[in-house]
Amino acid sequence: MLRFNASKTFLILFLLGVAMVVSSPAQTFTQLHAFDVTDGAHPYGTLVQGLDGNFYGTTANGNGQNQCANGCGEVFKTTPDGTLTILHSFKKTDGGYPMAGLVLATNGNFYGSTTLSSDIVFEITPDGTLTNLSTAIYALTSQPLLQNVLNGTFYGTSLRGGTEDGSGDIFSLTPAGTVNIIHTFCGSSSCGGVAKGNLPQAPLIQGSDEFMYGTTQSGGTSDKCNGGCGTVFKVGTGGNVTTLHSFDGSDGDGPEGSLVEGNDGNFYGTNSGVVFKMTPTGAVTVLHTFCLQTHCPDGDGPAAGVIQATDGNFYGTTVIGGANFSDCSEGGCGTVFQITPTGTLTTLYSFDKTDGEYPQAGLVQGTDGNLYGVTTGFPGVGPGTVFKISMGLAPFVKTVPVAANPGKQIFILGSNLTGTTSVTFGGTSAAFTVVSATQITATVPAGSSTGTVVVTTPSGKLSSNVPFRVL
Repeated sequence: MLRFNASKTFLILFLLGVAMVVSSPAQTFTQLHAFDVTDGAHPYGTLVQGLDGNFYGTTANGNGQNQCANGCGEVFKTTPDGTLTILHSFKKTDGGYPMAGLVLATNGNFYGSTTLSSDIVFEITPDGTLTNLSTAIYALTSQPLLQNVLNGTFYGTSLRGGTEDGSGDIFSLTPAGTVNIIHTFCGSSSCGGVAKGNLPQAPLIQGSDEFMYGTTQSGGTSDKCNGGCGTVFKVGTGGNVTTLHSFDGSDGDGPEGSLVEGNDGNFYGTNSGVVFKMTPTGAVTVLHTFCLQTHCPDGDGPAAGVIQATDGNFYGTTVIGGANFSDCSEGGCGTVFQITPTGTLTTLYSFDKTDGEYPQAGLVQGTDGNLYGVTTGFPGVGPGTVFKISMGLAPFVKTVPVAANPGKQIFILGSNLTGTTSVTFGGTSAAFTVVSATQITATVPAGSSTGTVVVTTPSGKLSSNVPFRVL
């Protein structure tokens, strides 16, 4: 059986070269859109919800442009009911193959990157106006940037770059496009070895302690894997990296997906074979080990990490495996799963050729309570899909950013916000303006403390999915 890392590498090399509803008692799966190449193909990046309540993403190929083999890719938006609009079609001269997803910035626009030739970081408005910011980095990653809540600067990880052996680096990017390398990973003894890891495939997240956290695909102190089994690290804005954990095979290896900080203060993530929990000091507990065989009914290859939804459970995808073994050549087309904080895993959905294959991206919970995602598809099988899973979870509100100083104006995203009568931060009333049914601007009130943001609407109160941190 071809394991996930090799499968993904093949997909990347190939791509760069060249409404259905099923119900169960607990959830409802809906295919929202099936790409047909003319409107894009092969979405790798996780969707992100915009201020207008729609979801935004990228496809690595497709769009009908002939400047690139298989098309140069696109930026798209989709409504929660699946109406898709192409916002920008790349033409090689402005970049191509945008494998990374987008990040919603504090100015309401989105930032992303392309991987064609000299890689380009771009800014794009919700209506599709694209500005190229920098070609000075190599951002070969299928993950988005992070906007730091302390300084507004973007941070990301790069697979190409670093030392001459291509071990990768961590870079910063100002909103105006100025790039700085803040840490270089090393894969050879001449530059210090692999103890701190190398090949940072995953995106960075910012913890509640304001440090940034990430993983490396290889390196570390274990000799159980060729070149090391990978690491979890934290890094400050100055680039000082602290290795928190080195995987050794018994707790998995080769992490590629994002971490998430749970509401218990621990970090949760995936690697090639497991879902794990890690304390802030680096102690790892394996929550679930996938079957790692030819036919894995619980899935295999959880590449994108997990998210914590408002019910306290974690949700993710596996690239292959699932119940439909014969539908896809790798022993299953992939799954969507739920896992409790204590490790009880439930397969929510197994994909087949009719509804999408190989979900390499993670999930996002929309403010309507539903989970949204994409399948990447595969050349000769299908160009990918957009889907929704309804778990019956209640609507809520999100803040952009998730932390700020008193007096700072922020965005609040939600549904049916028209007629809002009150906004509070940790119980303290805030000045606010209702911009639309999906957007409020609010000023972090003086004297407020870290806590839940509560929005009172004519239909009831909506609480934020995570506590807002008052800096």
